[in-house]
Amino acid sequence: MNDKTTGPYPGVSTVEGSWVSHYFDRDIHGNVGNPLPWDSRVKLDNNFATEVWNIMDGAGNLLLKKHEAYGPKNIAQAPGGAENGLRVRMWDKMARLNHILENPGVDVNDESIEDTLLDLLNYSAIFLLVRKGKWPAS
Repeated sequence: MNDKTTGPYPGVSTVEGSWVSHYFDRDIHGNVGNPLPWDSRVKLDNNFATEVWNIMDGAGNLLLKKHEAYGPKNIAQAPGGAENGLRVRMWDKMARLNHILENPGVDVNDESIEDTLLDLLNYSAIFLLVRKGKWPAS
């Protein structure tokens, strides 16, 4: 049997609060769920996990910066409701992404593909917050 503190692999700790338990044992609501089996955990190497969290942290920081600049009303008071407003924004971003990908060489100086994808990631996070009732009304 594997020692739950150190696990079967050197350098992979499952002590509560470690990167493994923090990132892989919780669902999107922050609830502690069933841990991934050991063989699934080791398939996710540290470099991959680091890259994922770099993207997520960067997107989160951008979301907080934009939220400070725009406030919550642009989402909360969107025509047709917050979810409709988010659907429209996400639709526009997807249309832009499709246009860029289908037309190589199109001028995208004002917004890169990466910017568009980060916006979609953040709109998804906002959508989850709205659905959970966690997006501020004002």
